[in-house]
Amino acid sequence: MLEQLFLKYLSKKGKIFYFVGQVILFGLWAFIVLKVLNHSLENGRELFYTGLIGIWVVWTGLSFLFFREKETNNIE
Repeated sequence: MLEQLFLKYLSKKGKIFYFVGQVILFGLWAFIVLKVLNHSLENGRELFYTGLIGIWVVWTGLSFLFFREKETNNIE
């Protein structure tokens, strides 16, 4: 629901950047938590989901900052 509100302000490149980045970063985070730190989803659930929310917030902000559609002011 929030993504739909957010995505209408991104350019086409921004939408691609946003989704590709989310998939890559979520996969990387899952690999780090589950394999490198050797947690399971039962033991590392809080760390795993906190990281996902943090990645989502930061990546959304970066996408919006760099790929926002330019507004045109048609004042006549």
